[in-house]
Amino acid sequence: MTLTVRLNSSENAVTIHGVRSGISMSTHVRIPPPEPFDFNFPHSWCSWVRRFERNRQASTLHEEEGKKQVKLRMYLLGSKGEDVLSSFNLTNEEVENYNVVVARFNTYFNVRTNVIYERAVFNRINQNDSDSVDDFITRLYSQVDKCRYGNLRDEMLRDRIVVGIKDKSLSEKLQLDSELTLERAVTQVRNAELVKLQQKELQESHHPKIVERVQSRPRNNSNSKRCPACGYECLKKQHRCPAVSARCYQCGKFGHFRRMCNVYVSSIERNETESVSDKGYFVGTLQNARAWDKPMATTNKLSRIRTLRRFAKLTR
Repeated sequence: MTLTVRLNSSENAVTIHGVRSGISMSTHVRIPPPEPFDFNFPHSWCSWVRRFERNRQASTLHEEEGKKQVKLRMYLLGSKGEDVLSSFNLTNEEVENYNVVVARFNTYFNVRTNVIYERAVFNRINQNDSDSVDDFITRLYSQVDKCRYGNLRDEMLRDRIVVGIKDKSLSEKLQLDSELTLERAVTQVRNAELVKLQQKELQESHHPKIVERVQSRPRNNSNSKRCPACGYECLKKQHRCPAVSARCYQCGKFGHFRRMCNVYVSSIERNETESVSDKGYFVGTLQNARAWDKPMATTNKLSRIRTLRRFAKLTR
């Protein structure tokens, strides 16, 4: 198969002709120009110029006369670019010279770039918890071109990578290397991240997560159905509470049983709290099976609490 490539710079297109087994084939690939430049973001001038130069080389526009190159560039700069070009006061020959126009526009945008601010932004770039190493390095490369470091560009990138990575142990290790270069720093931080990802996958494969199936059961809300007067489930309409006309033996009031009396319950809870700090021992004698009906000889409060509990069971 024989291929012939022809570039058409007038249309920013590439035409590929091929012949195979006597059959002629032709493919027309159009290379779109970069997006128009936005003057509201002058700091993006350098990145836009790089994209335009790549397009100019790919479409063989650089082989055309300078006048045609200037026209395409000014078309992408829009009306604002035309106003800026007019402010340069160039002669007719200079306007058609692509290199002269490019140099004047670079000077125009470089003056409006706050280098101190751009360097401050560069020195504050750190690797976040959600950033990969490649994301972090890409942000550094896109910002360093705005800082005009010149010959110190690679060293500043290397230093920012070493200081800005989130792996502090690796950062300390790289700082001890007196012969560390930018290329070696990028390679080591990428390899370290790759090893950690591989180790994580191995650990997950050897220790799979155990998912427990928990069946939710309805809670027993029987206490919420108990009557606050008698303690039984008598809140339904067809039942009548037996404690309506009953008199409490604890407080003497009508309308509830003694075991549901607030005074009686609070006294038991108070005695239980006080018995926690009591270190005495139970000493007593039961006279018969109904010993709680008779006085008992005790030496501490614990026996009285037990007596109250037995009596409460009896009255239920």
